[in-house]
Amino acid sequence: MSGGVALMPKYLAIDWDSSEARLVYAAASARGSRLRILAAESVPLTEISGQSALETAAAVGAQLRAALDRHSIGRVPTLVCIERTGLELLPLSLPPATDAELPELVAN
Repeated sequence: MSGGVALMPKYLAIDWDSSEARLVYAAASARGSRLRILAAESVPLTEISGQSALETAAAVGAQLRAALDRHSIGRVPTLVCIERTGLELLPLSLPPATDAELPELVAN
């Protein structure tokens, strides 16, 4: 606390689809019961279609960085959401192991 004012934790949420990326920057109340939206913006992705996956990723990253810079958003906890169609779920079965062994088994 500085000067009797509690600092509100800030968070960033980013999601996207084939046409745009969206970001919301918010501050949570001290008790976490309310969010104050500090910035919200969408970045159109139609301008970068037709590029390779690597070029597209670089272009989207540059556009998002520019949007974050416009709102003076630095390092904050971030939630990144992807479309359900962008997920591939695979069943995972592990042999019996202790809790200490599980992280290494999952990493492999």
